Amino acid sequence: MWTLLLALGACAPPPYSPPAVDTGDETDDTGSADDTAMSISYVWPANEAPAVGCAMVVVDVKNLKLVDGTVFPDPVEGEGHYHLLYDNGFVACYTPYCLIGFGETGQFEITARLVQNNHDPYFSDPEGTQTIDASLLVNATAGECALGTPSAPY
Repeated sequence: MWTLLLALGACAPPPYSPPAVDTGDETDDTGSADDTAMSISYVWPANEAPAVGCAMVVVDVKNLKLVDGTVFPDPVEGEGHYHLLYDNGFVACYTPYCLIGFGETGQFEITARLVQNNHDPYFSDPEGTQTIDASLLVNATAGECALGTPSAPY
């Protein structure tokens, strides 16, 4: 166990600054948009970054408290996690950092989707037709994943 923790700590992902706390204001600093809307965007890696075996994905989540859906399975408004959807599968992620593995060489589209504790998606529209997503492409090469390290260069 300690060996794994030391290995993970040896190669830390890029710096992460949590999003600003929602002030409840109706507008952002520019006065033009609602600052209470949930959103997700990629911090790392860059679009079309190279990856060997795996990649560390870092996201910025706004106005959603990330919680572990296995510990808190009942839906609670404003809580949830995100799924990284790729290659006909997904990884459930409960922290801003998530390691994703690639079994083969190719270009993969990774979609980060905000979901509730029970894995139902959050929607950006009242009709429930637009999921809250962010997508990027990763150029993966099959290989051994070095756990805890991003394979794309900093």
